[in-house]
Amino acid sequence: MTQETKGFHHFHKRIRESAESPFTRVIDKLVYVAGLSSIIFTIPQVYVIWVQQTAAGVSLVSWSAYTAGASVWFTYGWVHKERPIIMTYACFFVLNLAVVLGVLRYG
Repeated sequence: MTQETKGFHHFHKRIRESAESPFTRVIDKLVYVAGLSSIIFTIPQVYVIWVQQTAAGVSLVSWSAYTAGASVWFTYGWVHKERPIIMTYACFFVLNLAVVLGVLRYG
């Protein structure tokens, strides 16, 4: 079997494009920075809910939707073997689920 039949054809194309374009290399690195900083900005919400034990003003519907969206993005990343997407949305899923569970408990 060739690698193209295993679903890696897009990944190898991306590597070639990345080697050819400095802009693409910058964007590839920026994805990691954006993913990590977004995760860091979600942590205070989890802290407030679980440490201060208050979920006042936190929308269960919104955070449930964020959790569902994170699971879809994680699945997409897994299927396409996109490590930045897998890592980012696995973390988002856990953090968003913590918010949802906290809202159910303390809200």
